[in-house]
Amino acid sequence: MTILIMVTLLLGGLVAYTQLPVSDLPTVDYPVMTITVIYPGASPELMASSCASPIEDECMEIPGLETIISDNKSGITTITLSFELDKNVDLAAPDVQAAITRAQANLPTLPQPPTYDKNNPSDQPIVYVMLSCDTMTGGQLYDYAHKSIGQRINMIEGISKVDIYGAKRAIRVMVDPEKLASLGIGFDEVYQALNTGTPIVPGGDLNGKYRTFSIEPEGQLTEPEQYEELVITYRNGAPVRIRDVGIAIDSLQNDVVNVMYGNKKEGMAPGSVCVAATRASGANTVALS
Repeated sequence: MTILIMVTLLLGGLVAYTQLPVSDLPTVDYPVMTITVIYPGASPELMASSCASPIEDECMEIPGLETIISDNKSGITTITLSFELDKNVDLAAPDVQAAITRAQANLPTLPQPPTYDKNNPSDQPIVYVMLSCDTMTGGQLYDYAHKSIGQRINMIEGISKVDIYGAKRAIRVMVDPEKLASLGIGFDEVYQALNTGTPIVPGGDLNGKYRTFSIEPEGQLTEPEQYEELVITYRNGAPVRIRDVGIAIDSLQNDVVNVMYGNKKEGMAPGSVCVAATRASGANTVALS
């Protein structure tokens, strides 16, 4: 009787094994990390040689690394690191951060240090929110999308990240080269004036007999008219200001990209900002409200 029971269980197991469903596209969380380096104004060749190569050399020492793919564009480099399937991406994050730290000695002076992301670049957003407004500037609309919409969507369970496609507000200064040449002023002097004319420094405290006051210097300029009053240098005892050689306008950090949206019925319509939400790995459904 014992033998018959074991044989029955064995035969039943073999039959059940042959009936197990096999998925052609199983859900696999690939351990992938992305490093982003931003260097405004640099060509793709310069990004590849001065930014991508030092980081790639340091990342080669990370154990469990399978492939490194770098995408170099004007002003931005994206390095994709793919690890073995049994590699825990959370354990690989400190190694990636250490590689970036070691590579910073060979990197140029960047406006911000390189950043890394644990998300798989092959994941596609599950929802797009397009924003446009006739009464707000592109920079104001970007701030609204980032603070009021993007942050709330990012707090929803099942959302891994929220990307804002748009441009931040920026004051752009446009100078006339002929006026600079006539006054003997170089572009480096204009840059130095803009760099030193908008300081953000702590003012310290002013201690009184009964109270202590916090000093907050208002050195950060926010309007174009304020930038036009900056003094570049002095010629014949008179100050040469930004407004004497050019103008300052309220614009965006990137004014060469325009976001468009539309559908088959209405066609394309101009939009200023796009909010894209990506589902987290392992999340089946995401509710947006």
